[in-house]
Amino acid sequence: MLKGAVSAFKKRLRKTDCLARWGGEEFVILLPETGVEGAATLAEELRQKLSEMEIPGVGLVTASFGVTGYRPGDTVDTVTQRVDSALYRAKGNGRNCVCVGDPD
Repeated sequence: MLKGAVSAFKKRLRKTDCLARWGGEEFVILLPETGVEGAATLAEELRQKLSEMEIPGVGLVTASFGVTGYRPGDTVDTVTQRVDSALYRAKGNGRNCVCVGDPD
């Protein structure tokens, strides 16, 4: 299942983007020169693409996405906390959706 997700992601990402596994079944995608709105649009495209995948023995695939952007003064910890909060909000909203981290 993870290989299928990675393949779907790579087909849509640019050479400047960075995809990495972040724990068990979580991934992080860094999108340089992309605003939060563009990142959320991409996340929705990827979510839709994954929802079209059917894995033998598993069935249909769903995915939840948390999206945030870098702000001056951010650290790795602050960005991680913001995107993690958005991801857990997406999961709490019933999964299979995209949530954006607080803009302020």
